[in-house]
Amino acid sequence: MFSESCLHRRGCNGAQDLEGVCAEHGVIKKNLVASLQDMANKSLLDSRLLEWADSLRVLGNQGAHFTGDAVSREDASDALALAEAILDYLYVLTAQFEEFKQRRTKKGQGQSHTDGS
Repeated sequence: MFSESCLHRRGCNGAQDLEGVCAEHGVIKKNLVASLQDMANKSLLDSRLLEWADSLRVLGNQGAHFTGDAVSREDASDALALAEAILDYLYVLTAQFEEFKQRRTKKGQGQSHTDGS
């Protein structure tokens, strides 16, 4: 398990990681939530991930700036889970889906189709 301070630092780094991912996809806005919103508008990101990111926005502000409010272990873990989910969605699931579509296209080209009777 991670210590509290490690989770807190990792949560902050997760936001930086996501800003880099947005930039890699050509999206650079005034803040991370605006960048993620733009990615969702471009159908690069699922709306549920955007909703999750927006819900954790306050947490990110607490982690990035001294507010006097402690970031809980659960919130820090959620921030890490969100970052992992976004990375999985953009890189792992997208690649798997593209491979699936290519495989199905090739399979369809190699077979003649009948009317099913």
